[in-house]
Order: sequence, then C-alpha cells, then structure tokens
Amino acid sequence: MPRLRESWHPRVGVRIGGWAMVALATGCGGPRTGEVSGTVTLDGVPAAGLIVRFDPETAGAGDVRPSCGFTGTDGRYRLMQTGQSTGVVAGPHRVSVVSGDGAPLRNGAATVAGAESRHDVKAGENVIRLDLRSNVPDGTK
Repeated sequence: MPRLRESWHPRVGVRIGGWAMVALATGCGGPRTGEVSGTVTLDGVPAAGLIVRFDPETAGAGDVRPSCGFTGTDGRYRLMQTGQSTGVVAGPHRVSVVSGDGAPLRNGAATVAGAESRHDVKAGENVIRLDLRSNVPDGTK
C-alpha cells in the first residue's frame, strides 16, 4: 500500500499544479478589481456625511455591482462593492455624490456642480479626489 501511495501522490500534485497554472493564466475568478479611496470637498472644504457611488459602465459584464462609500468628517471615503467586502470593478464608471439621506446635493439655495462625473478605475490602488462646488443662483450671495 505505501508503494501505491508514493507513485500516485506525485501525479496528483502535477495535475493540481497544472490546473492552478491554467486558472491563474486565464484570470479565473471574476472581473479585475481595484481599490478606490479619496477625498470629497465642497468649495474647497472636506465634505462629511455624503454617499459616493461608482456605477460600472461596462456593458454585458454579468454580475457587476456598483460600489459605495461614505465620507467621514475629514471628507475621506473608501469604496466597498455592494454585496462584497472591498474592490471596485476595473473600467469606466459613472460617479455620483449625494447627501447621506440619498437626496441630491445642495448647499443652502445653491445647487452643487461636480456631483455627477465619470472616472476610470484601474486594477490596483486608485486615489480619486472629487472636488464639488456650489452654483450660486444669480442675484444671491
């Protein structure tokens, strides 16, 4: 019995190793992802309590989910993929920033420019700064 095991074990190791190499080479495991973090400012001041959402624009990507994060008191955010722990699918994204309750951003009577944008996420670490500004209606200050 020990002799059979000795001759059988190396073949299994070679087969498992071969399949592992094929899986690595073909990118098995889903779409490429990146980590996304950054800062949101409104009129140059860190903006706290906002929701940052990245929606992939990749058509036909299967089960590709949006990624969201909240800004802290220092305006910093880190995105999490909906239904997973971390990671953002690599590629182009529609980016939106809304208030913590999901309402469109306003700064008093002013609307906020830059709350909707597009950014490209690459595999690896991405630091994306979102600079928003108030659009003050004419005749008001």
